[in-house]
Order: sequence, then structure tokens, then C-alpha cells
Amino acid sequence: MNDVVPFSEHITQAEADELDRLLTAISDEASGFEALGRSLGAAAAGEDAEERGRSAFRRRIGEIRAALCANAAIKGYCSNPTVSDSTSIAVAIAGGLTAAHFSGLNVFLVAALVTRIGLREVCRTAA
Repeated sequence: MNDVVPFSEHITQAEADELDRLLTAISDEASGFEALGRSLGAAAAGEDAEERGRSAFRRRIGEIRAALCANAAIKGYCSNPTVSDSTSIAVAIAGGLTAAHFSGLNVFLVAALVTRIGLREVCRTAA
């Protein structure tokens, strides 16, 4: 793991590899929300996995923002125009979530999804 990635000490190389795999599988927001919805287990009859993932993400957005948006190290790293490696960005986000003891949703799926959405967009409406 690159030492300059904030909070990378919270993420193992195997977890970084998993983040890389997830980023490849999650090509856009819709597929990310769908993966998040599927990770929550069996859906109710007629419930769409993508909508289920969106709802879960929305319910937890305050905690996600609290862990990431007020963190100057993560925001600075993720907004640095010289950082273009999405896996490193996802590692910083996952590390920040882990350091903040975020739980209840798959941290790596949330990190990959925030990476796809963009941290600036996720934090845009944070107070």
C-alpha cells in the first residue's frame, strides 16, 4: 500500500485488491447501488436491488458524510488533480470509513460507490 494514501493502514493488500475488483465490476452508480442492494440479503417481493441499495445508502448518508466530508486528509487526497488512480481513492475512502467505525453496510461497496459517484458530489450537500 502506498504510504501517502490517507488511512491506508486500515486496509490490507487483499482488501485493496477487493476494492479494485469492485471498481471494475461497478461501472456506474446504478450498478453500484444494485450491488449494495444485493449485499443486503433477500429482497421483499417486487423490490428492486438497485432501489434497495439507493435507499440503504440514503439512510446512512449522514454517517458516510460524517466519516469522510469533514476529514481534510481524505478530501484533500481525493480532490488532488494528480491522483487519478481510482483504487487508491477507494482505499482512502474505505480506510476513512473503517477508522470512523462505520458499519452496517459493506464498507468496500460503499467506498467503491462513493468513488464512482465522486466524493465532492457525496459531500456537496453536507453542512
